[in-house]
Amino acid sequence: MNGSDITLPAGTLGYRRAGLLSAPTAISVGETGTLGEFECSLLLVADTDNIHRCSLGTTLRRGVEYWIYLRDPNRAQGSDYRDEFVVGTQKVGRVTEVCFPTGSCYRAGAFRIVDGYGSIQ
Repeated sequence: MNGSDITLPAGTLGYRRAGLLSAPTAISVGETGTLGEFECSLLLVADTDNIHRCSLGTTLRRGVEYWIYLRDPNRAQGSDYRDEFVVGTQKVGRVTEVCFPTGSCYRAGAFRIVDGYGSIQ
């Protein structure tokens, strides 16, 4: 770990949607321009803020642009669902497109950690 690494404890990353999720719904996170470096199963039951929290912690780097994407086995992956992701209590407000080697491209959230407290832009 160095000064640019930020440790995000379990429950920091999440997906906002009321109700239950189907197993195995997960979020993937990757540095922009990569295929991803972190995948985490989401809790099937939302908390009181309707957020399904990631069950694992991870370490990300400050100042790096990341994408975040929902993998849900019960929905068509080509549709634009306007997913809402959170990092702690902060809503991921930007979007990007992630393309995979298969040629499929998907809308994903985009964020950058800007300080040692995990604040995002």
